[in-house]
Amino acid sequence: MMRLSRALGACVLCLACGRWAAAETIEEVEKKLVEAQGKLKSYTAKTKTTQDLDMSEESKIKSTDEGTIEWMRVGDKTLFRQDSKSMTSGKLGGKEMKEELTQTIINDGQFFYTLSDQGGQKTAYKTKADDSMTNDAKQMFAMMREDHNLKLVGDEKVDGADCYVVELVPKQTEGNPVVKNIMSFRKDCGIAVKTVGKDKNDKVIFTNTTTDIKLNAEIARDRFEFKAPEGVELMDMSKEQP
Repeated sequence: MMRLSRALGACVLCLACGRWAAAETIEEVEKKLVEAQGKLKSYTAKTKTTQDLDMSEESKIKSTDEGTIEWMRVGDKTLFRQDSKSMTSGKLGGKEMKEELTQTIINDGQFFYTLSDQGGQKTAYKTKADDSMTNDAKQMFAMMREDHNLKLVGDEKVDGADCYVVELVPKQTEGNPVVKNIMSFRKDCGIAVKTVGKDKNDKVIFTNTTTDIKLNAEIARDRFEFKAPEGVELMDMSKEQP
């Protein structure tokens, strides 16, 4: 009986070592996600972000942002469009606040356009294109590595899809209410489908989800063309950028 017990124990140990040896590194996962997204031609999705930020008795903010995403690859360019509407309420510096914001963001591969409507006041401006802001996995990981330490913490299913789960801890936490982000990336297409931000007490400050994803969806090219509404001046800030 003792020999059998030892044999079973050795078997379990070998299996555990085998799993450990086969464990993927964050670098390997990053490569797989970039390669998976590299095969993706386009997608559409819905997005939602909720935030509950409690900085002090004088500053407490809650917000909900919902919208749609359209994404398409054309050659080496990533085209992106997001239409959203947000509601923010709470206190800021002891003053009650309530805001409603409608926004359209477009990346046409050359410039990044933002059109905002807050309380009927519309503004529009353009900057240089930034792929790190268009859900491009390669650029996203590059940007995350600049300011965060990354660690692979497991797998999970989101909306029935297999995902890698990555933990991001800011290199500089002073003055930052978010001390940890947990991001889930779909293995089949490299899209970030869930992000949860937590404070030092492990309280969830914000949650962002991407759902109703339609891979390789048909999207008209003119969806990524920007034209300022009549009477709205487009401010060109790209010339001020390095």
